[in-house]
This record gives sequence, C-alpha cells and structure tokens, in this order.
Amino acid sequence: MSAPSIEPTPAAAPSLVEPVAQAAGNTSLTDHLGQAIGELALLLLGAVLLAWVLRMAEQLVRISPLPPEVKASLMRFAPALELVVAVAYLASGLAVLSVHEPGFANILTALVALVIIFAWPALYDLINGVIFRVSQPCEIGDHVRVGDVEGRVIEVRTRALVVQTREGDDALVPYGRLVRQTLRRTQSVSGTHVHAFELEAPVGKDFAEVKHMVLDATMRCHWASVVHEPKVQRRADAIEVSIYAHDADHAPLVEAAVRAALSTAADPFEEPAPAADASGRQPFVPQWPKRS
Repeated sequence: MSAPSIEPTPAAAPSLVEPVAQAAGNTSLTDHLGQAIGELALLLLGAVLLAWVLRMAEQLVRISPLPPEVKASLMRFAPALELVVAVAYLASGLAVLSVHEPGFANILTALVALVIIFAWPALYDLINGVIFRVSQPCEIGDHVRVGDVEGRVIEVRTRALVVQTREGDDALVPYGRLVRQTLRRTQSVSGTHVHAFELEAPVGKDFAEVKHMVLDATMRCHWASVVHEPKVQRRADAIEVSIYAHDADHAPLVEAAVRAALSTAADPFEEPAPAADASGRQPFVPQWPKRS
C-alpha cells in the first residue's frame, strides 16, 4: 500500500487590494482635511464680511436723519449688539463644522477654549467695556477719579478709558479696574469745560469762609459758567476746587481769579492783582507801598 502523495501548495500571487485600499484611505484623509480648511476659510471670510456690515450700519446710523435721541440710543447699544452677533456667529460656525467635520471641529473648539483662557484679562476688559458703554456711567468731558488717577475723560475706547490728568498726561484706565474700584464723577455741562486745581487755605480762615470766597470769586469772573457752580472739597492737606469755564482756553483765567481772591484775603492790605485779558497779559498798575 503506497503512502498518499502531498502536492506542494502554489505560492500566493501578490495582491493589489491592500495598496489600493491604503491609497484610498490617504486620499480620503486629504480630502477631509482640504474640505475642513475650506469651510474654515469660508467662516473667516464670513466673519470679515459681517464685521464690515456692522461698521457700515454704524456709519449709516451716524449720517442718517434720525432724531438725536434715537441716534444716541442706537449707538449706545451698538457694542452689545456687536458682541452678541460675534458670539452667535462663532457658535454657529463651530456647529456647522461639527456636522461636516466633527474631528476638526473638536480640535478647533479646544483651540478657542485655550485662547479664551490665555487671553481672559483682555476679554474681561472687553466685556466690561461693552457693559460700561451701554450703561454710560460717565461721558467725554466729565471729570473722574479712579483710585490714584484723576482727570478729564477725553476718549472712550474698546478696552480702556482715556483720562487726561492735571499734569497733561493721558492715563489708560482698563474697564476691569473700573469694576473693582469706585468711580467718582463730576458731570460736564454742554458748552462748559471742567477745570480742577488745589489751593491752600488762607491762614485764619475756616473751610466755610474759603468755600464762600471761591464761589464769589468764580461767579465774578466773566469766563466762568453760570450754569454750574464750582465744587469745593476739603482734602487732608489742601482744598480741591473744580470750576466750570466756557472753554478750556479760559479755564486758567478763572483759576487765577480764585487764587487772587484768596491771596487778597490772606493779606487784606495787599492790592488785588488785576484780572488778565483774553490774551493772558496783565495790565500795568502802579504799586503803592503797603499801609502799616
């Protein structure tokens, strides 16, 4: 009886299915990545166009023949509207990406979260700036004090308030700081300029007398506003005076009139200094000897 014969198995021919499948997988990944980048580019382009439309709408409101009260109300709530539209557009863009490209949308959401975490101080000032401009606790021209910064508001920016100090410097006060500290404000009046300065009380005069003298000297100066009377406040080592002049150019003349009145009160036998004219020049007055 013969043993069964074993026939050799032929070697399998190399298959072309695996390389084709691998190439198809690489092509599919490239297509998905290109589609995701394309959708992201469209979202960025839409954001730019949306920002342009909002700016154009703001300019149209400024030049429109609407009543001033309506314009002021629309411009007041414009920052809040812009913030709501930006947040809604970002959320809708991420939702669209999550439907078509969920993996890429998750990565983009994580990146947005990281940006918010690292840029939170700037975003905090931006959000408080929107609240500040909507509530309008102060306006341009008001005299404010925030901590150690005191001066006149000259600009309301997106993230900070620009205050011109008494020395003429511009101080940037972030809105986040305004939330944490007390804001003192002296409201400006249309057609007037707020001017603040400090002076020393004459010897032998109490605060009530000094306040009456400041009010009297200010009201006698024709460059002072008669709509708003000056504010006189006592400090630790000085007296703070806030006067209202017709404009910024003549505010120092009102201050000079107040100082001259207090100087005369300190020395009653001293002839008062003549008031300066509009050019700031002092007229010549002969000086007589003091009476003993």
